[in-house]
Amino acid sequence: MKIENIVELPVQKFYYSMTYLLHNHHVNENSSKGAVDQLYSIVDNYYLESLSILRSSKKVEKRISDEIEVRLKKSREMIEKHKKAKEQMEDWEDREMADVMQSRHVSDREFHFKQLELEGEMNSLAAIVMFISLLESTLFRLTLKLIEVESLPKINDVMKKSDNGIVKYLKYFEGYIDKKEKPFIVGTKKYELIIFWLNVRNNIVHSNNIVKEAIINDANRLKIKISVNPYSNKFSFRDSDVMSVANLCGDVLNDCIEKGLYSYFSVEEEV
Repeated sequence: MKIENIVELPVQKFYYSMTYLLHNHHVNENSSKGAVDQLYSIVDNYYLESLSILRSSKKVEKRISDEIEVRLKKSREMIEKHKKAKEQMEDWEDREMADVMQSRHVSDREFHFKQLELEGEMNSLAAIVMFISLLESTLFRLTLKLIEVESLPKINDVMKKSDNGIVKYLKYFEGYIDKKEKPFIVGTKKYELIIFWLNVRNNIVHSNNIVKEAIINDANRLKIKISVNPYSNKFSFRDSDVMSVANLCGDVLNDCIEKGLYSYFSVEEEV
């Protein structure tokens, strides 16, 4: 759906799509209006929480960046001060001690920077876990609400037991909510990406983010740049990764709305 004068980013496009569905049903006084109202509430909750995760992640990133900048400025000033003081020293022992003090200062600075870098990485890990979990929870709530108010088949009665979480809910959307035969997400590149990040989430939660060959192979196949910390043997994620996951989750949710809910409630996508 396109709305004039609004830039629809993937991370928020789904919200406008859901708003359009709600507006359409209110205008047409459709009998399923109550159901759409409840579905809108679930999507609205995702919207608010996802933006909160992004704001929090961005604030931490900025604070770390600002702290590094301030620390670097002070460090340069201190090193320059040591340099000038050393030039005035005549005794070689004093000059040697000045070198030792400067070396300690640089060592302390680098240790502090590593701590800040780790803090940023941990923040990114938390954000990735929260985004994938939030999408999973939202799809689950949407599915349950549709089953409750529309008398659709129960998930466990029609879905394979081998399918779990996001996979199960996406397949349910395609099988029982979207009226078209052609899948709108399962089997697509977008589906492969969400499965990749789902595996990353599970690896963070269950294996403490330890490097796994399967994840590296999938990243290479999907052309996803993924960093590894050789010292800790763990994956390293940045704010750019968080943004990629946020956009992907928003895109997947938008597909479920525009290609799933629009089809189910017989709503034509606005051009």
